[in-house]
Order: sequence, then structure tokens, then C-alpha cells
Amino acid sequence: MSYRDSDFSTVEKRSGDDSVAIYLKNIDRWNDYDLILDLLKKESDCVLVSTEEHIYQRRAELTWEGYPFELRHDCVMGNFFFSDRVEEASVVELLSHVVVESIKNKLDEIGLLEHTKTKKK
Repeated sequence: MSYRDSDFSTVEKRSGDDSVAIYLKNIDRWNDYDLILDLLKKESDCVLVSTEEHIYQRRAELTWEGYPFELRHDCVMGNFFFSDRVEEASVVELLSHVVVESIKNKLDEIGLLEHTKTKKK
């Protein structure tokens, strides 16, 4: 089994209430949540404030350099970063990209990542 680097990306959704959610494409399973949470704590020095687990949902409240945000898992929507304050949008965007790149690097190190070639014009 191998993965293409283009398989992994983020999708940002903003609401009219100033909240922002950043979904992790193809890093969306229940167990991926544990991997993401571990990467945030170990590689980005995020501080875990609290967690909640339900039948179909998981939620962790974290802070990074004083900025609060959440990591959520929903059985339909997958894993995503969430902030109800638009001023934290850049923080959750940055952290989501750090997680995606970390996962791609780990897959590359063990030979499971194919690099997508871009066409030159």
C-alpha cells in the first residue's frame, strides 16, 4: 500500500458566526485522531486542556502559545481543527498544515509516499 502526497490536504470552512473549521483530507478516521493529538503535543508543544469522548465524537481542547483551539472527530465529518474565534484562524490553519506535513514525512521515511509530479508549462 502506498499513498500520494497529493492525497493529503486541508479544507477550510468558515461560518457566519466567526468560527472556522479545518478538515484533514484522508486523515479522517477514528484512530487518526489519536495520531493527530499525539503529534500536536509532541511536535508542536500544544497543551492539552481537556478531552471528551462520546460514541461517535471526540473532542480535545488545546492551547498553542496561548491560543485556544479544538481538535474534533465526528464519525461523518472526520477529523478537524476548530476555533469559534476568527482571530485564531491562522493558528489552526498553521497547525493543520504542520500535522499534514508531519504525516507525509513519516510516510515518506518508511517508503509509503509517492511524490506527485507537477507538469511544467
